[in-house]
Amino acid sequence: MRACTAVVTEISYNTETDGPYRAKIEFISEADWLKELKALYQDLMDEYGEMKNVSRDQDASVAWAKIKAIYPRKTKENIVNSTPEQLVRDGLV
Repeated sequence: MRACTAVVTEISYNTETDGPYRAKIEFISEADWLKELKALYQDLMDEYGEMKNVSRDQDASVAWAKIKAIYPRKTKENIVNSTPEQLVRDGLV
């Protein structure tokens, strides 16, 4: 089951050890990210391989936001014309 409240968060490193905040960061495996991307693509794309209207489809909007948060330099065309496997292979560029 996918986390329905998960969001991508950018974390900055602080070298001070006496600060009031601490964080535990857990990374997901490449296989788990690929599984998540496949589910996001199902929400984002229609049966004809076209991107759904993200302003009208809430699931597509959430999927688009998650993918763009991880791949901010990818254009809409790059993402639509890629597969989840290609995005994982290409990395965060």
